[in-house]
Amino acid sequence: MANTFIGSHRNSPIIVDYLNLIKVAGYQDQFLRPNVTTMTGVAAAEIGNMIRDFNGKIPGSVIAKTTANFIMPSSRPETLAFADNVVPNSVSIPFGWNEDRFVFMMQIRTTSGNIETTELVTGYTDRFDVAHTNRYVQNTEDVIIAPDTTFYINSVSTIGTRYLNNIAVPVIKDSFAVFGGGLGAGTYNSQNALKMTPMNLIQSGKINSVDGITDVPDNSGVTTIRSDYKSVSNYPTLSYRKFNSPTALTSKIIESYTDQAKLFANSGSYSSDDVYNQARGACADPSITQTKILTSISTMGGSSSTFDYKWLQAIDPHIDEKTDVFDGGYHTTEYSAPWDAPTLETQMALVASNMVTTLMLNYSLRMLEFSSTNMVVHGGFGVSSSSTMISNIAGFVENINFNNIIGSLENIIGEELGMVLSQGGELGYSIHVSAEMNADINITISFEGKPEEIYIFPSFADSALSPMITTNTKTYRNNSRDIGAVMDLVEETVISSSGITGYTGGMGDVFDHMQSGHNPGNVY
Repeated sequence: MANTFIGSHRNSPIIVDYLNLIKVAGYQDQFLRPNVTTMTGVAAAEIGNMIRDFNGKIPGSVIAKTTANFIMPSSRPETLAFADNVVPNSVSIPFGWNEDRFVFMMQIRTTSGNIETTELVTGYTDRFDVAHTNRYVQNTEDVIIAPDTTFYINSVSTIGTRYLNNIAVPVIKDSFAVFGGGLGAGTYNSQNALKMTPMNLIQSGKINSVDGITDVPDNSGVTTIRSDYKSVSNYPTLSYRKFNSPTALTSKIIESYTDQAKLFANSGSYSSDDVYNQARGACADPSITQTKILTSISTMGGSSSTFDYKWLQAIDPHIDEKTDVFDGGYHTTEYSAPWDAPTLETQMALVASNMVTTLMLNYSLRMLEFSSTNMVVHGGFGVSSSSTMISNIAGFVENINFNNIIGSLENIIGEELGMVLSQGGELGYSIHVSAEMNADINITISFEGKPEEIYIFPSFADSALSPMITTNTKTYRNNSRDIGAVMDLVEETVISSSGITGYTGGMGDVFDHMQSGHNPGNVY
């Protein structure tokens, strides 16, 4: 339930431009599949080569190939033990995933001095609860939203404006994933959930490199450093939504650490501690003060990422006139494969969902549909090549021509997503994706010509399902150890190329961290 007392505050600076509500009618149960790293000799060599060859600014296709060997969502759902039974760690949502509810998209504006800020707030409601009237507006039956309908914020995007041919086009500047804050899907079976954001992994990589010290709980026999900031709690925190993509997360850590190591190496005064501090700062999680909607809730006495419809009515007496209701209505469980299956198809469907979302955020796309495969036979010799074709694309305003970027987007999809799906070019894949930002992502996927599997991912709740979240401390320690090895690799590579002598490594020998192979499903 939302903090209803904030609904009595009528002096809010927030202006609501529109509120779109789309009815959805049920999904397969969702599960945690956290990112799991595996530092092998192959991964270490590829990371070292990337640092040397690209000076830290690594092309997406290159980082994608390495990602397939280094970090991926777990091949199996995270599990819990109940009375000797091991069950998948399902993610809860109010009244269950099979409940009818609204997906919402709301644009708000705030003004401070002469600066106007626009935000796109998205998420879902606890239920579908409307009353029909006898009024018809623009040939559409009017509805009344139940005042106590609770809205759960999944993401907040800051919107800027770019002009194309004198047409104002809204573009996404930053999109923040919202963790915790009263989200129904943020409770994870009452387990303590930990956030594996770039900032947290860098800090843990440093701390856990010291023998006898850790910053994650439940590791008997060692000193635990306070780690509350890593936990998902009832107070909302943010990360950048793009880091749900393993390629974006890996790229951010490597590039930030490389930049800082080079900076200090060139200064003539090198300090491993200084490199760490600056790199962690460069990867800092955003504050809720960077979002007007969460700041407003906080300043009105709340500490949550939820509100109810009464609150909207209080801050904007005309909200009913600005609200459009769309009856989507199809029941996705009739079409979607289960998300707890321990299969390559399920694992890669999640990867595709998060990578496609990141791509759409980068290009401010509202809709994207494409097909991609590396199993196109040509030349009469049975030689396969990749092919990617976009069939539908749309931005946040109508009448914008994307023809001049379609070719580039097709190349990015084929080179980056295709490289991950094919595991570095070793596996044949075919995929069709139909994605609508902040609603559904429909994925049809197949490997090596096997039967297709269909998955429907609820992107309106992707923060609660983020692979940056785990309830397993072993997973967290595994990942922080391997990120520490990456940090060490960066420093060793930069120092070696800079000719600095006397450096012995900030966190130990990288080869001490290596595992025998890429087997993330066995980390638990």
